[in-house]
Amino acid sequence: MLRVGGIVVILFVQAMLYGCSTHVDDDVVEFVQEIKSRKTQAIEPLPPFPHAENFKYKATDLRDPFEPFSAPKAEANPGYQAGGPDLNRAREPLEAFPLDSLLMVGTLEREGDFFALIKDNTGIVHTAQIGNYVGQNSGKIQKINDSMIEVREWLPNGKGGFKEHLTILPLIKANEDVNGHDSSN
Repeated sequence: MLRVGGIVVILFVQAMLYGCSTHVDDDVVEFVQEIKSRKTQAIEPLPPFPHAENFKYKATDLRDPFEPFSAPKAEANPGYQAGGPDLNRAREPLEAFPLDSLLMVGTLEREGDFFALIKDNTGIVHTAQIGNYVGQNSGKIQKINDSMIEVREWLPNGKGGFKEHLTILPLIKANEDVNGHDSSN
């Protein structure tokens, strides 16, 4: 008994042999003869192309368009600080949030050292001390007392450098909103 695979092979071989037969359908022969009997038409020649004039580039005293453009060097900026943030240091958790979204909600004091309680925009309260970084512009905590946090940020100056900027985060009391208004009413 032949298996199904054997039957498929036999049918395939028969189909291939049928395709190799010399018999040609009469319709095909008629169509080819009709095409060959048609009169051919002459193809018009292509129109002549206008001659392009040579152009000599004479702007040698201008900037080379294939060289990268470099802006002129900026003059000394009075608000510019030569340093800038340390971009290679490890980031701290409070640097994931914009500085204006962080709220000082309290302080802790231990042996004369103040620790700030800072609430992020997800509602989590973090502790921070002088030297910690906050905000997305490499803001470093400079001073903490019972009513505010002083932060030194490095803001881009638009000329490839950085500008130092001091920001104060005031203490937000329990019955105040972010703008200092009484929210108990």
